Amino acid sequence: MDMTESRRTEAALAWMARVDSLTGCWNRAEILKRLEDRLAAAARGEGGPNTALMLDLDHFKQVNDRYGHLGGDAALRHFCEQLRACMRDGDSIGRLGGEEFLVLLADADVDAAHAVCARLRMSLRQHPADIDGAAVALSVSGGIARFVEGDASASDVLRRADSALYQAKRAGRDCAVEYCG
Repeated sequence: MDMTESRRTEAALAWMARVDSLTGCWNRAEILKRLEDRLAAAARGEGGPNTALMLDLDHFKQVNDRYGHLGGDAALRHFCEQLRACMRDGDSIGRLGGEEFLVLLADADVDAAHAVCARLRMSLRQHPADIDGAAVALSVSGGIARFVEGDASASDVLRRADSALYQAKRAGRDCAVEYCG
């Protein structure tokens, strides 16, 4: 019985080491590992196209300033619930830090990433976050980068997704932009 309990404890600790405790999404280390794994599989010719979607909650500092950090935490949890509802089985969501997230879409092209972003933005409009009894509308900007032949590491994909994300912010936020380099 002690051995079974020990294995359960080890499994629980291993799980906790991979998951962001606030949002329930993969943590930074785990989502980056998954990105590297997907890149390696693509290099071996396994699966279809892969696309990364970097998401950033718009004007999140204002939510924290107005409702405090507990309100910001509630907004992040709400955002992740809405995002999960827009995803397919097999896709991965990870929190890179703060209000920035990375979504890995397996066997999906940039059109699928645009569709996920559109569903998410619509969901956030239709379902505002409840923070201390106030209905708080959230919006999100997205940067889309497809995996390309020659990607040497996760940094290559992340750099393109981050560049596209900043293009979305410069375009007025609450939109998604595909990297075109």
